Amino acid sequence: MTPDFPPWLISPLPAVLNAMLLEERRHEDHILVEEQVRFFLEREACLAQTLRDAAASDDAVAVEFRAHALKQTAARLGAEDVVDAARAIELMALHGVLDRLEPALGVLDDLLEELRIALTGRHPVR
Repeated sequence: MTPDFPPWLISPLPAVLNAMLLEERRHEDHILVEEQVRFFLEREACLAQTLRDAAASDDAVAVEFRAHALKQTAARLGAEDVVDAARAIELMALHGVLDRLEPALGVLDDLLEELRIALTGRHPVR
């Protein structure tokens, strides 16, 4: 019988995911980690879109709130690069620097796509 390994352990991983940290957490409570991964995969696109919508509306409070939510979700998964990108956006919003959000949002989008790939083992069809 072949052991059931999560995609983040058998796929070549981008640096966006700390697979060892996630696997340690999985050994401690695999049900919780699986729920966190599922939550991320189900909600990430909506969180990212509401963040972009808030940025387009120049709503600093909403940008800060949504970036914080993405940061917390990514932190639970050991996605340190996503955490850093979301934190940068959160701080830009906190300090009212909304005119420089677009490049930061682009970086975050790229990292989120890499994280989805790492968690699922599936590359998007283009």
